[in-house]
Amino acid sequence: MSKVRILIADDHAIVRMGVKLLLSAEKEFQIIGEAEDGLGALEMSLKAEPDLVILDLMMPKMNGVDVTRKVKEKLPDAKIVLLTSFATAEGLAQALQYGANGIVLKSSAEVELIPAIRTVLSGKRHLSVGLKGQLKLSLPTIVLTERQECILRSEMEGRS
Repeated sequence: MSKVRILIADDHAIVRMGVKLLLSAEKEFQIIGEAEDGLGALEMSLKAEPDLVILDLMMPKMNGVDVTRKVKEKLPDAKIVLLTSFATAEGLAQALQYGANGIVLKSSAEVELIPAIRTVLSGKRHLSVGLKGQLKLSLPTIVLTERQECILRSEMEGRS
């Protein structure tokens, strides 16, 4: 069985170290690189072509949403999990629109990150529980047909 090749990008070294330590306990994961800013994450992703990129939402030089958009344009099969301390409903919707496969709150990452990665690798989306409420709050400002709402709910539940 080949290992899942993972790139970690966060502007805080202690966070990168913690994520790396957490993931290194799992035999199926291989950390192939680390980046300390968004531009470095983009360049490293395009060069190394990881299976999964774990990105901080807020980083210098380029934020996680923009990195997500650019990585997905060039590597559509790459999975992306965003880590964040907080997210606005607009930022959350934008990240999902650009192809983020998962969004995990840093406050719950210790217990949630590994299951989130596995969910994303299985082809489903993952949103931290605290973020699902924010997404629901943002939906009334978007006018959707009944069918579009049904499709959106199915997507959020990981169905095609």
